[in-house]
Amino acid sequence: LAIQERLADHATAATTLISTGNIRYLQGDYAGAIRDHSNSRDLYLAISDTDGHARALEGLARTFSAQGDYGAALSALAGVLAEGLARSDRSRQATALENIGDVHLRLGNLDAARSHYEQSRDHFLAVKSMSGAGRVWQGIGMAELIANRFAEAEHAYTTSGVICGGVGDREGA
Repeated sequence: LAIQERLADHATAATTLISTGNIRYLQGDYAGAIRDHSNSRDLYLAISDTDGHARALEGLARTFSAQGDYGAALSALAGVLAEGLARSDRSRQATALENIGDVHLRLGNLDAARSHYEQSRDHFLAVKSMSGAGRVWQGIGMAELIANRFAEAEHAYTTSGVICGGVGDREGA
């Protein structure tokens, strides 16, 4: 990173900062992860790299969520979703919507969680990511279970198992 900064290689430095931010996150150094992801985001903005910017926001969202700062996580994920919409990138939209659903699930906003999971599922299906769709069905199942809608939860988990099993995703199944 020091060499990349001295060479003013902003694109490579931004990528390195995402990596160091991810490592800091895994080590539980959330302040360091936020710093690295924020610096990465700023560099990507400076060079107008919207894809990199979205990846930095994903790292920020993950770290904010781990700290329980769900408002900041939702804000970062809104940026990821906006980038996916701007680029008509349905895979990025699917992942962003799934992550937004996860945050709403943690907040106890079960209807919002389910709505985001359903939108995510539809995007995963559109890009033929059956494993992604199957895993989102698990989120739907969890939202239904917490809401005491047991028949709906059973249906969601069964659907997830069938989809994931059908594409060889043993962990998902």
